[in-house]
Amino acid sequence: MANVADFVVIRGETPVRIGDSGNLSWEVGELQNRFNIRDPDIRRDCFLAFMVRGLTQVHEDVAVKINNQHVGTIRRYYHADSRNWFTQTIHFLGEILNNGYNELQVDAVQRDFTDERYGSDSGVFDDFELKNIVCHFHRETETE
Repeated sequence: MANVADFVVIRGETPVRIGDSGNLSWEVGELQNRFNIRDPDIRRDCFLAFMVRGLTQVHEDVAVKINNQHVGTIRRYYHADSRNWFTQTIHFLGEILNNGYNELQVDAVQRDFTDERYGSDSGVFDDFELKNIVCHFHRETETE
């Protein structure tokens, strides 16, 4: 058996919006956040790479789960320009991955109501977008 690095694209170039004007939760059961992995090596580390835009009106980071297990957080960009895209990564243990279907879960976060720049009509959540979400992992493969 050989161990190779592999990846799966969970979400491509089309962003998913999370918040008041999008999904309040990108969670279990939604087809768009499911990804299939064949023969992951659960002894090896993995990481998610993604692009995020928004998260400029919150004082907390966004929890990220895979298969109902916390794997990390999406970091906020408080007071940054909400039109800019930022690249982030989250490292996690391979034992979280299933051989087969896996589900990525990301919830909306409440915006900072004490910041008067945004007004009271901005909604409850700080809308943000994710795109180019890729899970990098190791898997075992047969050698010839």
